[in-house]
Amino acid sequence: TARPARPARPARPARSERGAHAPRTCATSASGGAEGAAAAATAPPSSSSSTQSTLKITTWNVLCPAYKRLGGDPSAREAHDEELWRARLASQLEAMLESDSDVLCVQEAWLANEGARALLVGGLEAGGYACVETPRTGGRDDGLLCAVRRGRAEVVDSSSVLFRDCGDRVAQLLRVQTAAGGQFLLINCHLLFPHNPNSTLIRLRETFKLLEALQAYRDAVEGAEALPVVACGDWNGSLRGRVSRFLRSQGFVACVDEQACDEDKYISHRNHHGELVGCDNVFLLNPSSARESLTADWRRAVFAMMEAKIVELMGVSTTEKAFQLFDANSNSLLEADEMRALVDRLGLTGEGTIGLMPSEVEELVETMDSTRQGAVSLSDFSSWIDVESFSQAYGRVRSATEIWEEDGWDPQVDISTARAAPACAAFARSPAPGGAAGEMVPLAVEVEECALDGSWPKGFDLSDHVMVSASLCFS
Repeated sequence: TARPARPARPARPARSERGAHAPRTCATSASGGAEGAAAAATAPPSSSSSTQSTLKITTWNVLCPAYKRLGGDPSAREAHDEELWRARLASQLEAMLESDSDVLCVQEAWLANEGARALLVGGLEAGGYACVETPRTGGRDDGLLCAVRRGRAEVVDSSSVLFRDCGDRVAQLLRVQTAAGGQFLLINCHLLFPHNPNSTLIRLRETFKLLEALQAYRDAVEGAEALPVVACGDWNGSLRGRVSRFLRSQGFVACVDEQACDEDKYISHRNHHGELVGCDNVFLLNPSSARESLTADWRRAVFAMMEAKIVELMGVSTTEKAFQLFDANSNSLLEADEMRALVDRLGLTGEGTIGLMPSEVEELVETMDSTRQGAVSLSDFSSWIDVESFSQAYGRVRSATEIWEEDGWDPQVDISTARAAPACAAFARSPAPGGAAGEMVPLAVEVEECALDGSWPKGFDLSDHVMVSASLCFS
């Protein structure tokens, strides 16, 4: 069956030279070899049903005008100049339509501005796409947008994942059906920017919450566990970072990986510090590669962090001594205010920390309080906080050698990650690329050529991120 014709678009002016670059198509490690993947990516469409089931999925952080800095004035933003942001958004829309993507996952869409929203959403819908939007919480200016090209795929259902954390981050979870009848789950997300050393912990917590939402959907919707998952977005971490390693440990395959490019050279983002980083990616999880359960309990990770702080900062060696230390009124219970004081004293709230919000602290108390009396007993406390075990594990890990981590290897991070999802301890797992009926195989990735060689595209000013596209085929 031939690929359906693309819906007609309104005439547009010729694309300007500024920001126009030729992307490079590269093989992925899951495509059965470099030569085969490159050939599959560059070959003309065939009349086979496999062409009908091949999708191009693109992720792009478009840099919200409310955050785009102008000149040397640290307070100047593009949002203050309507002519500037309208021109850039028009060029971005043109680039999206010309990408010929079947699915577009957009981060930092300026949803709070009705004029910008109308231009972006209206332009995509006029270009043949159906759009799903998710604003960020906390009154932020931007949000996420998924656009699915009509005639090629449709959105069966969708939901928003609200992390309700210090970064007001959100994610999107959609079930998409292709014109050929195949279905998959689609994730669009934008994790916290690395503002400080604790940002890695916050991104991991966001990832845990994302997988909790994904597993809840798989449990609630009949047949959902049999669907592949495509997770797109700005992960704000590198291919070697902890979020990427954690996702791989759960069975996800990174479409942009060491086979598609040199990990040390791949870049997709030039941040406001002028640093070049490779943080945008498309991950694929096939049912045959997934862990039995994807649930990663963020609460367990935080409890492990509390254990680490008790051991490191306070020198306490037993769980009972820790409990007594925070039982200010010596009534053998930790009331809500004493638990809040504990979290504050351990440095887990506020600027420059892992940034627990009051609602998250309340959820921790509710998790520990088995009797629902509004207070935590020593027995409850010991069920979640095990100072002795953590102290022993911490000592063993500290003595390990030849362990590398890009942002400073920290045993409490890896121990807390393993505590959140015990099955993820073996980070070197290499899942199968798919092949069972209904599963997806990544064929190739497409990204600006110079971005794969470690340099920013000359003259590219549409965003501080480049587009990253993955071509995936149903088995």
